[in-house]
Amino acid sequence: MKISFNSTDLKNIFLTLSEKLDSKIFISGFEYKIDVPESAGDGEIIGFDFGGGFNMIRIKSDLFKMINLEFREEGYHILRYLFMANGNLIHSLSPSFRYRLLSYTSSIIARQSSQLSQDIILPAQNRCEVVMLQINTEKYSRNVNLESLNVPHELANVFLNKSTSDVFLYQSSYSVNIFETLKQLNNITSEGLVKRFYLESKALELLWMQTEHYKIEQLYGYDRALLRKRDIELILQAKDFIRNNIHENLTVGYLARTLGTNETKIKTGFVKLFGNTFGEVLRNERLVKAKILLEEGKMSVKEVAYNVGYTSRSVFARRFREKFGILPSLFQNN
Repeated sequence: MKISFNSTDLKNIFLTLSEKLDSKIFISGFEYKIDVPESAGDGEIIGFDFGGGFNMIRIKSDLFKMINLEFREEGYHILRYLFMANGNLIHSLSPSFRYRLLSYTSSIIARQSSQLSQDIILPAQNRCEVVMLQINTEKYSRNVNLESLNVPHELANVFLNKSTSDVFLYQSSYSVNIFETLKQLNNITSEGLVKRFYLESKALELLWMQTEHYKIEQLYGYDRALLRKRDIELILQAKDFIRNNIHENLTVGYLARTLGTNETKIKTGFVKLFGNTFGEVLRNERLVKAKILLEEGKMSVKEVAYNVGYTSRSVFARRFREKFGILPSLFQNN
């Protein structure tokens, strides 16, 4: 299925999506949302219009059949930042110029020619999550002083709509900080103006951090803050192992040997991804599991402590109270 857009205006994009997918559009202030119909698969497409030529689109999908989102360009005014949080997609800039964007990678794209479209192809049978920032640089430059941009001239020329090569494309793995910001997009519980301020601040964080990484790589050839796909997968695998083996006497050494890596990578990885040490993550997982077991009421406090890896009931009670502010016995009784 091909869905073509003649404008990057967010309202027009979602009206077109609603018509082509035969799905109801939900509009609330600056926010637009469409659910992927059951006939096409599962998922949602959400857009946030921040004004001044700047918007963000988040796509979460698990499709039965491929969907091709065709963005027709009008001059060299649209700059896109793509962040692949999960799965993969194909981004086509012309019939002979396409590339695949994989998990934990990102790209910055613009093109001068108005004769061809940019196509974002969401494959079938592929759980996909992508965040796209769209900047109409002609509109954006009216509100922001871009003449003093401290970035390499190729990207600066894109922002300033100056003549450059037909295609601008920068692709790389993204950083730990970008990984964390993408996760934070899912954590907003506020509504209205507070929600808009929060999401716009996160979109600007992504814009700033990715631009900074581009600048560093152009100047120095490599950004040490970049997060490699294998490292993320390894640490996420380690956290899953903890959850599935919470009752065992887990140590960094045991975990490293089991996963075929070294202790340093486990230690630094937990701090980078979760902001906590291995011990803090382990303790939190044990106590969260203990709380669930106590709520179920099928075990005594002593049995719960043993089942989440505590050999000392007194240590378990102290840790539980530190986290939840109440002794496990009182929590269970209540």
